[in-house]
Amino acid sequence: MVRSWFLICGAWMLSVIPSRAQEFTLQALEKEFLQHNYLLLAARYDVDVKDAQILQEKLWNNPSLTVAQINFWANSSSEQLPYLWGNYGNTQQISVDLEQLIETAGKRKKRVALKQYEKEDVRLDFEQLMRELKWELRNTYIDLQVAQLREQQLVQIVTFFNKLRDSYQKQSDKQLIAKADFLRIQSELMRLKEELIRVRDEKLKLLQELRMFTRNSTIEKVLPLPADALSSLSQKIPADIVDLAMDNNISRQKQELSYTMAEQSLRLEKANAKPDIRLQLNYDRGGNIMHDFVGVGINMDLPVFNRNQGNIRAARYEVLKQSVLKDDRAAAIRHTIDRLIQQLRLYESELQTAEITSAEAYQQMMDNYFRHLQTRQISLIEFLDFSQAFMQAQESIWNLQSSYLRVFEELQYTIGRDI
Repeated sequence: MVRSWFLICGAWMLSVIPSRAQEFTLQALEKEFLQHNYLLLAARYDVDVKDAQILQEKLWNNPSLTVAQINFWANSSSEQLPYLWGNYGNTQQISVDLEQLIETAGKRKKRVALKQYEKEDVRLDFEQLMRELKWELRNTYIDLQVAQLREQQLVQIVTFFNKLRDSYQKQSDKQLIAKADFLRIQSELMRLKEELIRVRDEKLKLLQELRMFTRNSTIEKVLPLPADALSSLSQKIPADIVDLAMDNNISRQKQELSYTMAEQSLRLEKANAKPDIRLQLNYDRGGNIMHDFVGVGINMDLPVFNRNQGNIRAARYEVLKQSVLKDDRAAAIRHTIDRLIQQLRLYESELQTAEITSAEAYQQMMDNYFRHLQTRQISLIEFLDFSQAFMQAQESIWNLQSSYLRVFEELQYTIGRDI
């Protein structure tokens, strides 16, 4: 809900701010993201909140002051006391009690330690948010690259089919070709233009997402990744990848911290079973055997019936629960890493056998097929089938590249660091 609100407000702001279009690399986008993303800036304050709560837990309880037994009148049986000041107070009674709570069994230190663990949990939440948003940013960047390639290809083929339509229209008007051939060209051109509109709409949405991530309205195009980013990514996988994941994966760190917090909560509940002590200092004027009585006392609960047994037992069960979840989290990470590595190598194997055609080579192939069409070596149906089949083949390769990069980014996210 909060994130949606940020996106809506950011979209409105970006729509009213004039800007100069720029091209960005992935590294430049990530730099902008870390510096200007509102969600990250807001999340940093959660750590400051926990620091303030730790400070609060370190403070001692305030002493309690009670003033009582003040009489505003006196009767004939009143005892005569020394005057308080001047000619006033010889029958004035008053009682003053000062009490200070002393917590035993290190309760305050245990609560401070628990708050420090909570601060670490908030810090991990912040880091997890940063990594999740960074993961989404990279996936958006990958999708935008594919959208740009699709747009480039479609613009190229739409331009070609515009010329082809004009040529066929002239020949159809002169009745040199069948009207049906011209209509086929016209229909295919309309389909391509519709597809181009759809791709451009998708591209605009992806650009808008990148602008939201970085709060930069000048992004119009992203530069492609280097060639080595599209092949042999599996060679970057370190031999100790599982150990790295156990040390850096945020979900595992949080689960480990949850187990530690459960143990600390158990220590605190055991400490709560020990009664606290209340030190008392009393002053009594005119209410005791002494005119001015000063005494000290101690107050504490007797742990006869309630020794915090229920809370201690619940805390023990929570420790057992978090221990099981910790083991489960570690096993899930291992299985996820195995699956992602297998997927990465599968995509890599397919890409090594795929033939990726450049825009120049595609134009040359289209020109060759057009010449074959003009010399009637191929029919118009064959020409249209070729153009559609070639576009589908290129689309499959781009989707394969996109999936390949996405799997690698998910692997890096699972590990908890770039490799």
